[in-house]
Amino acid sequence: MDIVEKVLETSIKLEDKYRIFWKKIYKNDAYIFLKNAIEFYKNIQNHNFHEFYSGLINKRLYTGRCIVAPDYILKSFNEQNDTTSDEICKLTLQIINILDYVFEYAPRLPFETITYRFLTLPNDDLLLHLEEGDFYRELGINSISLNPFYSGVNMWGFKDDHNIKLQKRVFLTIILPENTKCYYMNIPFTFNKDKWFLNEFEIVLPRDCIYMITSKKIYHERYFYTLKLIYQVPVSERQIINIEEVLPSRQPKESDIKTWNIKIDKTKCNQKECDWMYYLAEKGYKLWNKLPENQKYEPNNKEYVDIKPKKIWLYITYYDWNTKDLDKNFKKLLKKNKNIKLKIENKTIHTNKKYLYLENELMGGGNYNYETNNKNTNICKNKFYETSKTTPLLYLVEINIKKKLNANKLFLFQYKLDKIKVKVKDIKYINLMDKYNYGLVTAEMI
Repeated sequence: MDIVEKVLETSIKLEDKYRIFWKKIYKNDAYIFLKNAIEFYKNIQNHNFHEFYSGLINKRLYTGRCIVAPDYILKSFNEQNDTTSDEICKLTLQIINILDYVFEYAPRLPFETITYRFLTLPNDDLLLHLEEGDFYRELGINSISLNPFYSGVNMWGFKDDHNIKLQKRVFLTIILPENTKCYYMNIPFTFNKDKWFLNEFEIVLPRDCIYMITSKKIYHERYFYTLKLIYQVPVSERQIINIEEVLPSRQPKESDIKTWNIKIDKTKCNQKECDWMYYLAEKGYKLWNKLPENQKYEPNNKEYVDIKPKKIWLYITYYDWNTKDLDKNFKKLLKKNKNIKLKIENKTIHTNKKYLYLENELMGGGNYNYETNNKNTNICKNKFYETSKTTPLLYLVEINIKKKLNANKLFLFQYKLDKIKVKVKDIKYINLMDKYNYGLVTAEMI
């Protein structure tokens, strides 16, 4: 659990550092333009979801040109579909320039922080061909996470969502020094009337960051890089006003490093944290590789089978992804009483305890309760939320089974169960750090 504890500890410290910044953004209209720009980059603004509009912002920075916006993005700005790509282009220029100011205004990172990112790159991308000791310039705005599990680096056997012949999966460990320009997105922005929130443990970095590659490893066609931030290019060196015909090189030379007068810090990072992504991938692969072939991969067809395990395990989290609402069983367990009866419906169960990804679930991102001073917590517009430390991150339920079950077969010893009823026998709470905890529940099938 050391990874979980470290992420939570770092998150708490950064929440404290950035709390005043976010309160101004949320509550002081003098910062309304900053708030709007941050929300646009988060793909939400005016309580609308602008799916992957942030991608258009970065394409402008990567290519120097405005990309024609697809219809689904245009429609997200105006349901009548009369927003034009030219209008979006002008907006994008404004957003970039305001975000430049946001990064100057936001508090600097208070201590060295190790972060993580996952991306899929075409085989001819420059980064895939760089080696240890090379320099790399990220032209776009970057979203990264304190959470190495967020990338799914330890999960194997899922159907590929990319062309494995033309693209590579890349996992980045990014070392940020003290005083880095950035902001920490621990406090979620919300849109419409959704009752759930996604905490991505997200740090956002400005454009034009210079990195040195300190490590490169390849493991079963996955690329693992460790990047160390060594410089953030001043906005004045690359002002975004109109179309750029010439873009700066993504691979700075030694002469550029001398021009910027960069003094490279050669001290080693915390090797344990820098190797987490690789370690999680290796650990997950070795466990997955021992599975019988019929459990290794996602099935193509929906198949129901009879199973009769002695025990099953499942995770109960604050938000029910099936009903798109607060989980009723979670609310019952919060009462901490024994002999609670739970109705388990349309849930994924596990029949082999060895293959529980508890750490992954604890850091899953969507399993968090948020506190607000507002009495009506169902109305989320423009509210200021913070993570509740006292509410369990999740409940892990161990259930004694009395009879045969019919279930939808998934893989990794996982099945989806239509419905069973169980009776809770005991609840124990495991403290992680600073009141963060999760519940261990024992129950039996009724």
